[in-house]
Amino acid sequence: MPEFGIFLNSNNFISEVQKEVEYERTKGENQPKEILVEFAPKLLERLSILDNEGWVKVFALLVSGVEKKDIIAYFADSRLENFALSNGFAGEIKETDSDYLMITHSNVMGSKTDAVIDNFVSLNVEKDKENNLIHALEIKRSHKGGEFGFYNKRNNDYVRVLLPEDAVLINLSGEDFFEISPLLDYRNQGFSSDPDLERYESRIQKTGNVEILSEGGKKVIAFWMIIEPGQTKAVKIKYQTPEYSGIYIQKQPGLKSRFKLTFDGKTPFEDNLDSDKQFESQF
Repeated sequence: MPEFGIFLNSNNFISEVQKEVEYERTKGENQPKEILVEFAPKLLERLSILDNEGWVKVFALLVSGVEKKDIIAYFADSRLENFALSNGFAGEIKETDSDYLMITHSNVMGSKTDAVIDNFVSLNVEKDKENNLIHALEIKRSHKGGEFGFYNKRNNDYVRVLLPEDAVLINLSGEDFFEISPLLDYRNQGFSSDPDLERYESRIQKTGNVEILSEGGKKVIAFWMIIEPGQTKAVKIKYQTPEYSGIYIQKQPGLKSRFKLTFDGKTPFEDNLDSDKQFESQF
């Protein structure tokens, strides 16, 4: 990229592009992402001259991206959308008859810090005397910081834990308080409320710093984790469900996370969660 004074390759692409977008802005303050605009045709040109062996490698990368949920797609055309749904790359919340868990993280005003966050999740499931399942879930995040300033900001993470609709929260600890101040005094400046948002927010039950609601056939428990560079934090959640024969663990698209699952002292899985997983209970 001679106009930007950068030679891009697979090792430096993310860091160099981020540095240009955040700091250099060679094309001016109003065109921070022009480097991507000019990069795209260069990439397409390289792809157009690949031989068969090169295309096999590209196809393998695409398939791997779909399998690991690093690539998902939505189509307005219902036939294509049904194809995406049937082949597992539409990104929808799964409907299951088993126990269920999905943890989603949303970075709010936390710059590019998700790139330097390590995620660890452990879930221990035990059966009580009434044959209910007691779940002990721990979500741990470590903020490593990095070479550039945009990696050394505070990470403001809005966490949503999706569970079966009949899950009951017993206790939760380790969450943070976080408040977003509106940029304007909307009501006094003539803005009207969106009725759909009002209906949605009216369903949220707030208990301290924790929000609980039902959405899409799931029980949702939401809270904040605020992590400074160099800091490690953990949230612990205990909840109960009726007895299920297995559990479906759904991965958040694009997220890298280490996951440990234990059933009554037995550990069927401890590895990187690189795709959705279905497990049978081992009681």
